[in-house]
This record gives sequence, structure tokens and C-alpha cells, in this order.
Amino acid sequence: MSRSRRLDAVLPLTAADLARAEILFESLDAFFDPLGTCFVVVPDRDLGAVQARVPRERYIVLPESDVIPEIARFRAAALLREKLHLAGPPIHGWFVQQLVKLAVAGRVRTPFYLTLDADVICARPTRYEDLVVDGRALVQTSPPNHPEWNDDAERVLGLPRLRRQYAVTPALLNTGGVRALADYVQRRVRPRLRPLVSWRSYLLRRLPWTEYALYHTFLMGTGRWDGYHVHGGHEAIYSNCVWMESDFDDWDPAETSTPFTVVQSATRIDPEIVSARLRSPTNLSTAGSSGPRSQARSLPSAL
Repeated sequence: MSRSRRLDAVLPLTAADLARAEILFESLDAFFDPLGTCFVVVPDRDLGAVQARVPRERYIVLPESDVIPEIARFRAAALLREKLHLAGPPIHGWFVQQLVKLAVAGRVRTPFYLTLDADVICARPTRYEDLVVDGRALVQTSPPNHPEWNDDAERVLGLPRLRRQYAVTPALLNTGGVRALADYVQRRVRPRLRPLVSWRSYLLRRLPWTEYALYHTFLMGTGRWDGYHVHGGHEAIYSNCVWMESDFDDWDPAETSTPFTVVQSATRIDPEIVSARLRSPTNLSTAGSSGPRSQARSLPSAL
């Protein structure tokens, strides 16, 4: 398969989430045919532990400092502020992961790339055409339950606020679009400071924001969106998810009609229990497909 019909991917990962990520790796290898290179980006302290458990084929493990060279300085400053009880932007893991998903675009070699988290699962055989239609990637929309995300993007970028909300990970980003966003942010740095302040530093100084609101606000505000994406509705990329622990009781992976599902890590459901549910014989070929996607099935028991 040519690079133009593959999808590179990015996965921010910590050692604490390795057990969940192993489910993701197995599901991608079993069902996700267009996977190119998956960049697994980890805190520097976790590099050795993660490298030992990530598949070698198609996966490249990178320390966060390679993708965000400024991160150590910002973390140190945030820790000092905390000790001195001073105000300032927090540098929590979630914010770093958001920046990782944008900053990795400089390494991506495919026109679009897939963003992942450790709690994502590829639930059914998926082809390139299931996600990219006539050269434009599907985008999942979401109910407007976080209007502040669009407010933050307007504040950071100085572009008109989005009128809709876009869904979260997993998602597809256009590589050229993300690079253009980075160039746009770099130009917002004061001219005399540009040699010293990167676009990544600019964003870290202006937390909070969310990566998808920034990305779509930029594309919409600069007239690029329709050239890269097409609206797919509320269940274009992921569905049938477990957002709360109680959702897991009735969760049947075979009912997933989209390429991906999510068993949110915040539920703290044991990954072994998730894996057992995925391999259950009752999940074999129980969900039909009315579109181009292939039929859902459980993970192979050999994995």
C-alpha cells in the first residue's frame, strides 16, 4: 500500500497505561489495515519501560523531549510556581498529550494521521476508505457539552469561535493543516521574540486549550476545512463507548458500528477484564454492517 493510502498515528503513552495500550496494539494489528507508522510518545522517565513492551514493527517510541523540546523547562517552572503558590498555566499530563498530538505532525509522512489514546480499541476490520472519502477525512461531531473549548481556541488564535463542537480522540488530522496551524501560531509570537519562542512554547504559555478546537478553529478561520474534511455525524469514527464504570456492565464490543470504541481509562476498569470481554466467543460476528465496513468480531484469541 502506498504512503498516500496509509495513515500514520500518534499515541501519547505513560508506563502506567501500558496494559491498556497493549489491547490497542493488538486491535490495530488485527483490524487496522492502513496503519503506517505509529509514533508512541512517552515521558522521558518512562522510555525504557515502554520500549520493552511496544511492538517493533510499525511502532516508533519517542521521548517527549524529542517532540516537545521545551517541556522540561515548562514542567520545572510549573513545579516552582506550585511550591511558591503562584498563579500560572498548569502543565498536567493531559495538556502535554494534546500538544504531542499536534507537534508530531513534523514527523508524519502520510497526508492524514490518526490520534490515539491508550484506552482506544479498534473494534472491527477497517480500511483507508472507511475513514478518508474522496481525499477528505471524516470528522466526528459532538454535542456542545464543552463550549469553553471553543472559547479557548478563539482566545489563543484570534479567529472566530466555532459554532459546533468536534469530538475527541480517536480523530483524523490533516498533516499539512496541522503544520499550517503551527506556522500560524509561530507568526503570533512577537517578531523580536520569534528566534527564542517556538509555537509550542506559545501554546504552553496560553493554556488551557484543546487540540481539536484549535485545529478546527484554524481550518475554519482560514478557509481550509472543506478541502481536508467532511462531516460524519456523531458516530463516524468511534461509538459504543464506556465513559463510566456502570456502562461496562452492558457493553458488547460486537455492537460497535464504527472503526473504534473507547473504554475510558478514568473508569479504572482492569485491562484484563476489558481484554476478556473483547475475546468472548459471544462477540464473534454478532454485529452486521450496512456500509463498506467489514463485520465486527472479537480479538483473535491467539493475541
